[in-house]
Amino acid sequence: MDTLRRQKITGSGFTVKQNLNRSNAEKPEMLFIGMPDADSSYWTMNIAQAPQGPTLLESPLIPGFIRGKINSHLKYVFNPRKKAPYVGMHLIKQNLEKDIIGGADITLIDYPTEKEVLLIVQKTFFKVVGLGIGCENKVHEAKLLAQKIKRYCKNKEVEIVFGSYGATTGKKVGILTEADGTVLKDTQKEIEEKEKSGRHPYTGEGVQSMRAFLLNNRGKLGLELNVEPNDPMVSFPVPDPDLPPKNRFLRWLSKKTGLWGTPLDMNKLAVSLGCVNSCSFCNTAKNFGSKTLLYKDADEMYRAMEKQININEAREDYVPETLFFLMDENFMRPLANTEKLCKLIEESGKNIRWGTFGDIKGLLEYKNRYKDFRGLVRGGMLSIWIGLESKADVFKKRGEASLEEVETMIRELQDLGVLVFGSFIPALSIHTEAESIVVKNEEALKKEIREKNGSFNKTQIQQAMDALITARKKKGQYDLLNIWEDIKWWLEQNTAANQVMMLTDTRLVNPQTVEPILDLTDEEFGHTFQRDDHPHIHGKRLEEIDRTARSLFYRENGPVALRSVLTMWDGYNNLKDSDHPADIIAATYYYWVAKRSFQAISLSLVFFSETLFKKCSRKFLNRLAQFLDELEKYEPPVNALSEKYKKVFALYDSKVSKVAQWCAARLRHNFIRKHLNKDEVSQIVSLSHPAIVPSEA
Repeated sequence: MDTLRRQKITGSGFTVKQNLNRSNAEKPEMLFIGMPDADSSYWTMNIAQAPQGPTLLESPLIPGFIRGKINSHLKYVFNPRKKAPYVGMHLIKQNLEKDIIGGADITLIDYPTEKEVLLIVQKTFFKVVGLGIGCENKVHEAKLLAQKIKRYCKNKEVEIVFGSYGATTGKKVGILTEADGTVLKDTQKEIEEKEKSGRHPYTGEGVQSMRAFLLNNRGKLGLELNVEPNDPMVSFPVPDPDLPPKNRFLRWLSKKTGLWGTPLDMNKLAVSLGCVNSCSFCNTAKNFGSKTLLYKDADEMYRAMEKQININEAREDYVPETLFFLMDENFMRPLANTEKLCKLIEESGKNIRWGTFGDIKGLLEYKNRYKDFRGLVRGGMLSIWIGLESKADVFKKRGEASLEEVETMIRELQDLGVLVFGSFIPALSIHTEAESIVVKNEEALKKEIREKNGSFNKTQIQQAMDALITARKKKGQYDLLNIWEDIKWWLEQNTAANQVMMLTDTRLVNPQTVEPILDLTDEEFGHTFQRDDHPHIHGKRLEEIDRTARSLFYRENGPVALRSVLTMWDGYNNLKDSDHPADIIAATYYYWVAKRSFQAISLSLVFFSETLFKKCSRKFLNRLAQFLDELEKYEPPVNALSEKYKKVFALYDSKVSKVAQWCAARLRHNFIRKHLNKDEVSQIVSLSHPAIVPSEA
């Protein structure tokens, strides 16, 4: 929107124009909104995905209903949650502003309330309103909102457009029809009909489909495009502000107590679409196919990042760092852009940190080429999300890497301060609660060996089979894998963060009838069974195991937010004595991130004492105590970057209550004295441990 003609909507967080009587001849007005949390009373995705976190222990002084309310919030205390921007919608907006001849006036609101949406559509003559439905359980809410938009919109002929995964699902189910608006995903029949009539089908991702929609309706909308649907796209960073609480009292309290740190922006940058892998459970490949690079040259990517860096550096409250999340399903493959970007960042001497997605195969290729991962850290890598999935290489994403190599890579990355986000899947079809088996049918294998080697005697056949079994085991190739053995392996990796999500049951269920209204098995996600149809473990038992696995991650490895800080502190200790300038920049960043978290961690001990940590392992408590002890004693690195951080933190410390600091110090010292150097053998999953492995259902 034209910032010179904006009028603030009270309490909304966004603005609309004062000039409410614009003619249709002016730039076409468009509104893009992302759907907020859906009303689960209509339909829900039948997937258990409760966050890990601490709980307030039972106490006769705290009534059960109050304790339950507190626990519902506590579970998020050390598991950061925030609403990320709808990067896909931002990508569409960035391209349409360039694609439409004469330009377009596009308003984008990531998470509006219904009241905010209806207020803005009453005051502005929107020709197109696009609703991004990021998840299937928001479809009905989107349908109802679209009906209200049509009713209250200043333009009674407004075009409603639905996009993203939920829109496709809603169309299949029959909830979203032509009467509701256009769904940017055509069936095969619709594609054929449009091609015959000379119209553009909606076959690709959002930018392609939205271009096609505007071209198909250019007469009605009064616009022209200077591109075809499949022409190259542009992509720019999307700031993701980590804002303080909206409530004034909470904002004041957070500053006084130190629970709110320095300003932090994580800028999202779409780098590619699709993925080089085609995992059966993932809808990325189903929707986007193989990988399409939005930046074919790392120089272009760096220039786009640099523009955002310059914006950040101009801020009065600028912290001397710029963070990016590179939206690429597998940034490590191919390696060319990764290598070049790292080199450009290293040569810049700037404190640029970025996270992304990757896989073992890409990391193995990098390590084989460079012997270690220091080049990635020097080039700004802060985090990498890896679909580890299982000890078993079910989806063939590891290349030639053995289990030992996978474990070594995770350890080496985290020793350098890189946050590994491990994704794990309970309820694979090979999972069982019985014994793990590498080869289920040994007789069939012996027969196969005998047919290939006719001269082998019984001893030689047995030796060949033993060698094959050993090789398979090293690579994690199981026919049956005990699920608790797999969970134990997940825990042992001690990744900075983790996702535990079942592969099964993609049915959308109507809670009123408890009947599935859509089954996405195979068609959309490639799943081979439903939770109730697991070949080895009953559905209810799977849900129990799923919940237990989440609890174990918290108990054995500690809260995610603290794990991340401790990982970066390991990186600081391992890089601080390096003679390479880029290593020192990374070490300096790690130190000040830890410093930023120091006060908040200490004060959490004040407010919650050890209630939050009662269920954590002695191993984790010792690690946390060691960190608090070291950070209190260690001086920051001596360099220009540290001096910039000191100025920011001097201002920050001046706002923190002296009483809060004194309380934090007392509780911190008590915690260190109690837990430092008192490590015990971890109680990680054991198949015979009754407290961890419940009895058979």
